[in-house]
Amino acid sequence: MVFFTSGSTGQPKRVEKSIAQLQAENDLHAAHWGQKLPGSLVLGTTAHHHLYGFQFRVLLPLTLGAPFNARLVEYHEQLATAPAPFSLVTSPAFLKRLDPQLPPLPARLVLSAGGVLPPEAKEISSAQLGVAPFEIYGSTETGAVAWRDTADRSDRWQPLPGVAVSSDAAGRLFLRSPFLPDDSAHSSDDQISLHADGSFELLGRLDRIVKIEEKRIALPEVEARLRALPEIADAAVTPLTHASRTFLAAALVLSSAGAEKFSRLGHGPFLLALRRQLRAFLEPVAIPRQIKILPRIPENSMGKREPEQLRQLFAPTRPAVTVLAASATECTLAFPLPADLLWFQGHFPRAALLPGIAQLHWAVHFAQQHLAPGQHPARVQSLKFQSPLVPGDSVILRLQWDAAAGRLSFDYS
Repeated sequence: MVFFTSGSTGQPKRVEKSIAQLQAENDLHAAHWGQKLPGSLVLGTTAHHHLYGFQFRVLLPLTLGAPFNARLVEYHEQLATAPAPFSLVTSPAFLKRLDPQLPPLPARLVLSAGGVLPPEAKEISSAQLGVAPFEIYGSTETGAVAWRDTADRSDRWQPLPGVAVSSDAAGRLFLRSPFLPDDSAHSSDDQISLHADGSFELLGRLDRIVKIEEKRIALPEVEARLRALPEIADAAVTPLTHASRTFLAAALVLSSAGAEKFSRLGHGPFLLALRRQLRAFLEPVAIPRQIKILPRIPENSMGKREPEQLRQLFAPTRPAVTVLAASATECTLAFPLPADLLWFQGHFPRAALLPGIAQLHWAVHFAQQHLAPGQHPARVQSLKFQSPLVPGDSVILRLQWDAAAGRLSFDYS
């Protein structure tokens, strides 16, 4: 069978698994969970085209003779219609969105994989489903590697039987596993702290260290410093490169205190206040230069934050342009002004306006595109802004090109 990684480097990697490899892992899981799954209905929120979903939602219940629902559970409310007891194969993305206002449900077993469960998700899951989740750690390449019971309140992971874990001086994880095609040690970009009893703690990703202006910056540390601020509930940081310079950008989710402060101060002063607080802990180059405030950080279906998806959050937003009329000398364009348009950020914090320089830039850009290719303006005459353009407006831009005079006329309405 062929699986693909989720593409954390931007390009999914093909991973081939033999039936013997899948069977070896499945037999181990059946021995470990065989006392809990039989007699319950297996439900899942993770698609079977993920290795984790395929192993735990399909192969494991088939092996143990447990019925399973072929349809995915997408919402908390769907669990209320399931016959009791049920077992749930899921991820942090689902568990941390359980609704504490709904009545508790009787789950027999809850398995979570794809990312580390935050503490609040463990508490909500235990309260709403009646059991503390078991977490599974692994990857598409390796299969399952280790597990831990969140009821123990320990950060340590226990390797599965037959899996041998080691680390180098940098803390890089190496493992040998019966679920791999050969006996060679598999290396990972996960950094661990290994204990004498063979258990380990996850410290983060070694590939999340970047060098900016000759300084090594650990992205997890920057995220941790942001989350430690009372204004921030969650944070994700990614490096961006523009004009050969690398800098950090941060997507933030505000706490209730942060939302109140943002409303009181406005966009610009609020971000300045955040950066002032960060200066006590971070190098200047580690303080994010671009910040985007979101209702939640985007994740894939396994609850993972993909670097490319984070970078796309900071791609300049351009309006969708419709050409209403066009000739050799005239062109009329229509486009909306969405609230997340890059040009509105910070202009102005309390009452966003489309800057005049943006209006001028667009007029020249679209004239070069539709009427006067290769032409560049030498000066601007008779320019007057008669009414503001604000988020949510729909705009008409009329362009007229006088080739003989080399003159562009334009107006917005």
